[in-house]
Amino acid sequence: MKKEIYLNYKIWKIILDANGEFLYIETRESKSKKSEIFKVSPEEGTVSLVQKLEEEDYWYSLTATTNNVLLFTHFGERNLPLSNGIMAINALSGGKMWTLSDFRIIGVTREFIHAEKLIPFPEKCWIDVLNGKEVIQASRKDISYPPHSPLPCFYPEILLSETEDFQEKAKQIYLLTGKIAHRHIDFLHLNGTDIIHYYTKSGTLSEYILLSKSKKLLMDECLNESLSTMILEPFFVLKNRLITLKSEKTLCLIYL
Repeated sequence: MKKEIYLNYKIWKIILDANGEFLYIETRESKSKKSEIFKVSPEEGTVSLVQKLEEEDYWYSLTATTNNVLLFTHFGERNLPLSNGIMAINALSGGKMWTLSDFRIIGVTREFIHAEKLIPFPEKCWIDVLNGKEVIQASRKDISYPPHSPLPCFYPEILLSETEDFQEKAKQIYLLTGKIAHRHIDFLHLNGTDIIHYYTKSGTLSEYILLSKSKKLLMDECLNESLSTMILEPFFVLKNRLITLKSEKTLCLIYL
């Protein structure tokens, strides 16, 4: 089963919530300087709009999520690309909670942001996620990062063309589809299924996702045509849902 979710603007960033239940997707349109944030449930295949960011907030980009708060980093315009501010939006209501200038996010816990204050000189500090106020050293009690608990999320291995593993998978692709894989392959074996992301080249690059099981072809889907460059981190699997992009504006959920 496959579900495609078409969005108005180019998909810029995908972030998982802390529990791996939802995806938060940032889309952007450079000409109008607008962006939109969506919440997607991979399990249910549903999508909802969280917030539309107008031109005044265009230079904020989604960075992290914690405790139903979306955290954005402010970047200067093209001539000032360094991060220099933070904005928080309520993930449930879409309302803006607070903004801070001259701070940079280092890390996030459930209740606090570990940040760097940039003015008058760089200094590390802690900020309350809910109100954006700096937490005074004397009042902090056992602020620490929570124990690492990996999400049920799987990423592919990159196979380069010089390796035997690439040659083996390229042969598998050719036998199943008749196509010749170009330069590198992203491969994941999960629950008896081979998931292979690959490219072909005939002037320009075309991008495919292939599923096979017991040497039988289950799917060979063209994701993009006429690409100018290869894509980093082209897919991942979350709770038995393969998540990838089909064209720059379409999120594709494939149910394994």
